[in-house]
Amino acid sequence: MAEARGAAGLALLLRALSGGDGQVQWMDEAPAAPELRPVLTDTHLLLPETLHANDRLAAVAHAAAHRMFSTPHQPAAGLRPISQIVIGSLEDARVEHLLAERLPGVRRWFLRGIQQHRAEGLGFADLLARMSRALWDEGWVDPNPWVHKARDSVRQVVATQGWTNAAALRRVGAVLANDLGQMRVRLDLATYAEPTAYRDDNSWLWQHEATSTDAQALEAGPANPRPDSGQDAPAAPQSPRIWTYPEWDHRMHHLRANWCTVLEHGVGVAACLPLQHREGAAQLLHLPWARRQRQRVRRQLHGDALDLEACVRFAADRRQGSVDEPRLFQRQVRRRASAAVLVLLDLSASTGDALPGGSSMLSLEKQAARLLAHAATVQGRRVAVHGFSSDTRHAVAYQHLLDFGEPLAEAEARLQAAVPRHSTRLGAALRHAAALLAVQPAEQHLLLMLTDGAPSDIDVADPRYLVEDARHAVREARRRGVELACLATDPQAEAALGRMFGRRYIRIVQTPERLPAQLVALHERLAR
Repeated sequence: MAEARGAAGLALLLRALSGGDGQVQWMDEAPAAPELRPVLTDTHLLLPETLHANDRLAAVAHAAAHRMFSTPHQPAAGLRPISQIVIGSLEDARVEHLLAERLPGVRRWFLRGIQQHRAEGLGFADLLARMSRALWDEGWVDPNPWVHKARDSVRQVVATQGWTNAAALRRVGAVLANDLGQMRVRLDLATYAEPTAYRDDNSWLWQHEATSTDAQALEAGPANPRPDSGQDAPAAPQSPRIWTYPEWDHRMHHLRANWCTVLEHGVGVAACLPLQHREGAAQLLHLPWARRQRQRVRRQLHGDALDLEACVRFAADRRQGSVDEPRLFQRQVRRRASAAVLVLLDLSASTGDALPGGSSMLSLEKQAARLLAHAATVQGRRVAVHGFSSDTRHAVAYQHLLDFGEPLAEAEARLQAAVPRHSTRLGAALRHAAALLAVQPAEQHLLLMLTDGAPSDIDVADPRYLVEDARHAVREARRRGVELACLATDPQAEAALGRMFGRRYIRIVQTPERLPAQLVALHERLAR
């Protein structure tokens, strides 16, 4: 199976085992991240690059088993985290056994992976690993009473109904989770990772309140071009690149390693652009901020105007008999840029709401980004415009709308095609944006955030949680030399934004229509 170790080969294996579609991608992980686990979505299986070769095969088979026999996106309302994990572990065993009944060869893949974990310890992850082995390794007997009860309870269900009755095993899982609570076994969500390396984190099984199940929406492009537009049909969207980032838990004062998944990709090209969105750079030359970047160079051999001071000096030198090269002209040149600027747009669903004037926050964000990008081009600075939204920690969509060094005209269609959706998990987006910005060749790195309010996501109930995480991300970025500031339109979010960025580095725009001008003014204040 050596040819199946690569992502393309593993994707073929996934489709062959499950009989359906599916892609396999590697996750880019931090260097010290041994606990990263696979992630299954509706369209992809994301695998850590550090996963052992046999575990890669087991992970693909496990994902195929879920696709064939599990019900995805089950409501998690009313279930404690410990119950979700125990029930999910029993579901893992159930679907693996069902697949092994059809394809006996996968049995050894699963068994090898499960036997890697040492069958000892009384912590939550240890007991879960011991239960997993007890449900697979028929020749092994665990002395722990809870593991023994789990094995006997599952055997009773399987003996009468086989492995097909998911509801019965879910009831068993609820009882076992309650027993762990009675035993005072502690689950630390900040440090917990699935103990079996090849198994995914089971986020695909659960739906938290209004979680979108449309994973395809993250990669959806705009409508096809008009038949008479003369354009070719847009190319199929590329799969997003996968990144993982930590997240700060202020309650535990702990940085959860590899907690958020960032899906980095672009937006499909729009069929056509309204004429009113094609502002010319000439209009922006009247901005004081843009004009300052053009300076007069004096004492030139050639130029567009006489340098009167040089002429007077040349005449005086001639009378004294000292004749130098006649540098009598001056010309206007652009000052070399010394900064890289990244404008980060909030693309969450709320930015699409209509404002009193008829526009939306997102349309104003785009106007502001376009204005700054044009002016920065006149200025000679390096500029990028990116956007983000989130649908739980497992899907932080990060859009490249305009990249560093890219002409704005070429990126205009992507900027216009960006649409609002989902939520605002700001910390992960800031970490990714700061990482991209920090490597740009410039003396100053400036990240400007545009948003309509405080961060939120549908899998987070604590209103402080994402605020504190974003604050932690801002502090991390500043330690790396990235300067950050934020413009927002919601006065009620002022306290939260001040907590995240610092009160000196936020500005609440009372009149949303002034957002473009305010962004230019903020940049003028901060840029060197």
